[in-house]
Amino acid sequence: MILKKGTKFLKILGMIGLLVMTFFIGNHTSWFGYGHHQAVASSEPESWMTVFIHGSFGSLLGFLNVSDVLKDKVTGTLYRSVTKKMRNDAYFYKDQIILQRGLIPVQPTFDVNEVGDKRYIAYPLIKAYQEVTEAVRPGKEKNYFYTFGWSGLISQNSRRFEAIRLYNALSEEIEKFKARGITPKIRLICHSHGGNLSLNLAAVNQVLGSFSWSSSHPVSPNADENEAVQQMALVMQDLTTKEVAKTKTDQKVYDYVPTTKGLTIDELIMFGNPVQPETESFCWSPTFKRVYNFYSNEDLVQRFDWVSSKKPLSGQRLSKGPQTVLSKAAHIVQARLMAERPVQKGAIVVYNDTMPGDASTVGEQERTIIEEAIAGRNIFARTSKDPIHKEFWCLSWKSEQPSFYLPLPLVVFAPLLVRISELSSSINDADIDLCSTPSKVYACIAPYKKMKLDGALGISKDLIDRLQKHIKQWKYEDESPLAEFNAVYKHVFSKE
Repeated sequence: MILKKGTKFLKILGMIGLLVMTFFIGNHTSWFGYGHHQAVASSEPESWMTVFIHGSFGSLLGFLNVSDVLKDKVTGTLYRSVTKKMRNDAYFYKDQIILQRGLIPVQPTFDVNEVGDKRYIAYPLIKAYQEVTEAVRPGKEKNYFYTFGWSGLISQNSRRFEAIRLYNALSEEIEKFKARGITPKIRLICHSHGGNLSLNLAAVNQVLGSFSWSSSHPVSPNADENEAVQQMALVMQDLTTKEVAKTKTDQKVYDYVPTTKGLTIDELIMFGNPVQPETESFCWSPTFKRVYNFYSNEDLVQRFDWVSSKKPLSGQRLSKGPQTVLSKAAHIVQARLMAERPVQKGAIVVYNDTMPGDASTVGEQERTIIEEAIAGRNIFARTSKDPIHKEFWCLSWKSEQPSFYLPLPLVVFAPLLVRISELSSSINDADIDLCSTPSKVYACIAPYKKMKLDGALGISKDLIDRLQKHIKQWKYEDESPLAEFNAVYKHVFSKE
């Protein structure tokens, strides 16, 4: 009898214990299980096609046929033929992310032997970008890297034509991924006019979605956009079908009216893109889910394109769109990039800007080169460590201490810049200061000309030093100005 009562007591105790365990496990499933399942889900990294697109190439050669360049009629010119030969010369692949023309898959590496001792700096710089991505977003991305090479001509029509090639090349590559059960996100990282080339993808989508390609058929209430779309339509109506194009060679295999409609770019990241009325409004197109416009006050080249646009000089900031001022909810983020601005006590970053006004009216701050010259600024004098045009994209071998304080081109740190923008999602128009401590380099968002450093995002200087050490092994054997002059000279006077 005592045994039966003890057994019954044990059963009751066991049931109570089971209920407690069920409650505990159930609540821990809600407390920790979501995080666990999230971890499992997030342990599967997102697939990305990340494409690097260079800017104009051999721009000064446009003076060989300046009249034709101004008229945007470069076909058959000496400028075009010389540039084409230079684009095929591997010598010019030594200091920027650029390879052959077209969509070229890249297996990034620090080992020069893996690419047959070809010192194409795209390979280690993209590898450095990959490592910075992993430092900022560990385990979040599976990247498939590419470069997209184009003519680099200073020409609106050339950029439109190359945009069609990019559109078709991306569409075909996406279909290959889908055949393998992968639906990748698309990221385009652009320098200079590579950004305007990419913005023309929106014009391609506009034409494909229109009922008519007639020049009298308006597709947008924005006059500049409407004109740009109609110009794209004129280019496209001279193209052939995909079947005919595939019988041709080289990049001509992509010279067809796109058969895929509605190409979407998840991220468009632009460094030093000359803002022009021909393409500016495309930033608001649904073609682009997210647009990043990074610029610098020290970038003279970005604003100095007076050749390939109806506007006398190009701008730095985006302002044309459905709204006069960029909305906080907009998918566009633009940031002025700065370096090592003065820090006051309490780790408050305070900026000494040459432009007047408060950051709350930053959209009204841009001044043209002419206005700055009239105001007394020497536009050719560097006044800060902020990046110049070349430092966004190109590696300098000439000095161990380049003028921009980071020892690598800024494109390598694009993941850091994008990440700090994501973390400050309520800010879509700001200053980003790159500042450092003995152990880290930080990106600091400063929407009102000041912020606390503890709100910054940083990466280890040890990582930067290691990346630089790897990349130094790729130094070209002859970096002298004479070697570069000879590399250009031989193509200008070549009879081939």
